[in-house]
Amino acid sequence: MRNSLFVLLALIGMSCTSTHLKNYYFEHKEVLNHIENQYKQQYNKSPFSLEYSDKNFKDISVEIVTDSIKLIYNFNRFEKKMDDSLRKYGLNEQAIDNLLDSMKKIGCIWVSKLDYYVAGKKNLLVFMSIREKRFHIPLTKHKYYILAYFEQPQYYDQNDVLLNRRQQRMARKIHGDIFRRITGKVAYTISDRFR
Repeated sequence: MRNSLFVLLALIGMSCTSTHLKNYYFEHKEVLNHIENQYKQQYNKSPFSLEYSDKNFKDISVEIVTDSIKLIYNFNRFEKKMDDSLRKYGLNEQAIDNLLDSMKKIGCIWVSKLDYYVAGKKNLLVFMSIREKRFHIPLTKHKYYILAYFEQPQYYDQNDVLLNRRQQRMARKIHGDIFRRITGKVAYTISDRFR
């Protein structure tokens, strides 16, 4: 009886969180799509990822990927040397500043591109993390809403679970997490890791 009650409460909690995340996406869809588009435009100039590394959205980490090495820079949001570093790698500092403003506006703490393979072909997706803003219970891990933006519509099963392929009814995991449909091209998961 006790175990059944626990399972029921967990399922209700997951369902509520799922609904909350979908509502969050549609409420902030315009800003989220703007972040995706701005990020892809700048990424095409020079591969990079952005992270807000503090909860006050003042400290950032920029990972820049060159042909031979991944460089990680940490800055206070308004340091002049950040603009110098961005220019050095061909990134537009005004566009990055705009991207950071949009991220802060909706609580997005991480944006990156990930590669994945389908039938041996490399594909890329934009990966965003948003820190859950609900009350945090001490001694528990923070939860993050993770959004995956695919270039083309994906296959999902009847429970909206992201699939590897149309014919193969196996869930596709990204970083070990199972993703679910928001739209044909956007999927989500809730994780204790933001990247």
